[in-house]
Amino acid sequence: MDLSSVITDAMFDKKASKIIVMDMRSVGGASFDVFVVCEAVSAIQVKSIADGIEEQVFKQLHEHPLHSEGFTNAEWILLDYGNVVVHVFQEKIRKHINLEELWSDAKTTEPKEKKPVVAKTSATKTATKAATKAATKAATKTATKTATKTATKIATKTATKAATKAATKTSTPKAATKTSTSKTKKSQKIINGTTGKSTSATARTK
Repeated sequence: MDLSSVITDAMFDKKASKIIVMDMRSVGGASFDVFVVCEAVSAIQVKSIADGIEEQVFKQLHEHPLHSEGFTNAEWILLDYGNVVVHVFQEKIRKHINLEELWSDAKTTEPKEKKPVVAKTSATKTATKAATKAATKAATKTATKTATKTATKIATKTATKAATKAATKTSTPKAATKTSTSKTKKSQKIINGTTGKSTSATARTK
C-alpha cells in the first residue's frame, strides 16, 4: 500500500472531513510530490487525526515523519514524510490558508472511504454457518420425527396382525377340531351299531 493511501485511511478512521489529495508533480517549483489535506472540528480532533496518521504509517510502512509541527496549538498540524506532506487543519484555519487556491495548478482528487470488506465477509460467513446449522438441526428433527412416526405405525400394524393371528389360532385349535370330529364319528358308529342290533332282534322275534 502506498503512503498516501495509508494516510487517507487513517484520516477516515479518525472521522476527518473534506479530505483531498493534491498531486504536485506537474506544478513548477514544488519540492514535494503530494499534499494530503483534511480538516477537523476542534484542536482535540486535529491532534487525534495527526496521531492516528503517525501510528498507521509506522505500523504499516515503518516510517516516521522527517519533520512535524503545530501540535502545541493543534490548529494546523503538518507532517512531512519527504515527498508526501500532510496538512490537518481546523476548519477556520483551512479557509484562511486556502492551500487549494495557492496551489490551484495541482491535480486534486477526493479519496473514497474503503468499505470494511473483511469484517463484512466474516459476518456473512458467521451468519451462513449459523443458518446452515439451524437448517440442519430442523431437518434432522423433522426426519427423526417422521421416521419415529413411521416406525411406530409399522410396529403397531405388525403387532396387531400377529395378535389377531394368534387369537384366531387359539380359538380354533386344529387338535381340538380333530378330536371333536373323531368323537362325532365314534358316536355315530355306536348309534349305527345299536340300531343294527335292535333290527336283528326284532326280526328274530317275528
